[in-house]
Order: sequence, then structure tokens, then C-alpha cells
Amino acid sequence: MRKLYFISQYFDIESDKHFGGVLIRKKQIELFSKNYEVHVVMPNKRGKEISVKNNVTYIPYFYQKQICDVLERFNLIADKDYFFAKNTIKYLSKIVTQQDIVFCTTGGSLETLAIGHYLKQKLNCKYVINFQDPINHASVNGLYVSNELRFKRNSFEKKYLSNIDLIITSSDFFKISLIKKYSFLNESNMMNNYYGYFYDYPLSENFNSNPLSLMYAGLFGKHQSVEVIAKILANSEKNLKVFFIGNYQNYKPILPFLNQFNFRALMPHNEFLNFVSENINIGIVSLTNPYLEACVPSKIFEYFNLGLPIIGILPDGDAKELVNKNNFGKIFGIDELQKFDYFVQNELTSKWLQECRINVIKKKHQWHMDTLFQDVIKALNTL
Repeated sequence: MRKLYFISQYFDIESDKHFGGVLIRKKQIELFSKNYEVHVVMPNKRGKEISVKNNVTYIPYFYQKQICDVLERFNLIADKDYFFAKNTIKYLSKIVTQQDIVFCTTGGSLETLAIGHYLKQKLNCKYVINFQDPINHASVNGLYVSNELRFKRNSFEKKYLSNIDLIITSSDFFKISLIKKYSFLNESNMMNNYYGYFYDYPLSENFNSNPLSLMYAGLFGKHQSVEVIAKILANSEKNLKVFFIGNYQNYKPILPFLNQFNFRALMPHNEFLNFVSENINIGIVSLTNPYLEACVPSKIFEYFNLGLPIIGILPDGDAKELVNKNNFGKIFGIDELQKFDYFVQNELTSKWLQECRINVIKKKHQWHMDTLFQDVIKALNTL
């Protein structure tokens, strides 16, 4: 069986308390294992030795991760994972062959790409990048994620993409932006693949649309700015039940709403699905940074799986278009807060909820990851 080296940023592969990107990577590994001999490679955050456990190879930084974070912040290294990449290249150079696939995943890290680039250069193996999100501090359509004084990583990104066999993006918007950015990229060495949801969850026939029960689950930070949505919901005169789930404790802008809404910590994924099925009838998404047009929140597909209509704030891009065009809910831009407020006060009704739910359930199965990921398997089999 052909070998596939799955290069990833660190995540606790044995934990069941995950959202978003980590769940995606775990599901990818599961699906790849049906077609390839998969070897997962990720940083060893604690130890100073290379260790292997259950086909997962942990490569040390040799410097404490906190030190690497500081070196990156002061622009002394291009990426906090620089030393992990350097050690991984050295280790894998001894075992990877020309027939093997090096599958580099990134949720913003630059150095997973460096690993694939240099192994391809040295061994002529097959080099594939899977962009879950754009590279941190590289531009997307001329925009940067922040104005922080950091390495602008376009030159590194260009170098590491120069000998690619295949790029997989998670949005058409980002795929097109990369083709515009680098003349050596084209449709022949790129594809888009939406992640979809992971496992079919049985939907209750006793769906309750009254009261309206809304939930935001995910990250809490300045790019989400979920307090903007909380403020609009807090001003509503409707009988709304609102839940926020995640690591909210350290995000100060949401704390004024602690006594008004329901807040829950992260929970195991199966427990989360059961909780949503029993308590929630509308999902909330929130991204306010225009740079994030290139991103499709994985939570959208989770909501599809659970039969939930979606409301929220997103920049223009695949995610906003996907929800609005299919009448799976109603998404607004950050510059449309008055329209969002009007929608909540006047149009967010049980009738609207039932109509959108019918649309979601009718089309949800086309977004199952088992189905969508077959296009990735086929593309890799041609390399």
C-alpha cells in the first residue's frame, strides 16, 4: 500500500474535545487510511526526543514552544514552527521515497509547507498542500489578517508553492486568489474541496421551533467579534434562548453578556451533538475580518448535519454565498448590522425557521465529508 505522510500542526489525537480544524484532520486521517498507509507527523510539544505512537511520529522543537513564539513575534524566525520543520525534514529525508505522498495541512502555519517543499526538492516525492486557512501574515487579494509588525510571508509562500504537485483549498474564493497571486499556479494543479460534516446525525421528528433557541459554538476572538451579534440579540424583545459554547472566559468583549445568555465550556463532540439536538434550532456563525473571505467555517457543515438554519455575520465569499443562495439561513456583512438587527426583530420567526430547515434537510447529504473527500482521493491517485 502506498505511503502517505500526513504533516500537521499539533493536536491531541486521542482527545474527544475538539472543534473545527482538528476534527477535520482526524476525519481526513480516517478516510486516507482506507486507501493509504498513513503516517501522521506532528510536533512534540513537551519532549525533546522523537517518539512514535500508534503511527504518529512526534518531532521535537528542541526549543520550548514559548521561546519559538517569542522569536516569531520579534521576526527572528519566519514561523514559530521553524525548528519543528527543520527537524522533520532531517528525519523524513531518511525514510520518504519518490513514490510517497507528503500531505501538508495548514491552518495558517507556514512551516508545514516548508517540509513538503524541501522533501520534494530533495527526494522528488509527491507534495500536496491542504489549505484549511490562508497562511498567517500572507496576503489574500492584497489584504493581511492584521497590521501587526510581522514577517510578511508572501515571499516564503511563493517559494514553498513553486514545486507543488497539488494544492487543495477549502474555498473557491481562496483558490482563485492564489491563481491571481502566483502566475505558475493554474486549475491543473489546484482544486477546491469543502470539508463537509463527518457523521450523519439522526434528526428528531419532534423538532421544536418555539421558543427560538440559538447557539454560537467555536472560537472567541477579535476575528469572530461575536459580541457584535450578542449585542443585537440582547436588544431583541423576542423570547430568545441564546447559548455560547467554547473558551469564552479570556475574551473580555463577551463577558458583559454572561448574565444575559447561557455560556458553556467545550464538551466532547458526541456530547455536543446531543446537546444541540435537544436544545438548539438555529446556528450562529461570526467572522468580521474581510481577510477571512477566503475561509469557510467548518461549523456551517456541522449545522447542516444537525438540520439547523444559520444566521450571522460573514464577509463576502463562499460561506456567505452558500448559506444565502440555498436559503439555508440568512447571513449579513459586518457593514449590514442595521439589516441584521431588523431581521432579528421582524423576520426571525418560527415560520421562517421551519422553511429554512426544510431546505437544509433536503440538501444536507451532499455535504457529507465521506462523499466530498472522494474527489481528493481521486486527485491523489493520479499523482
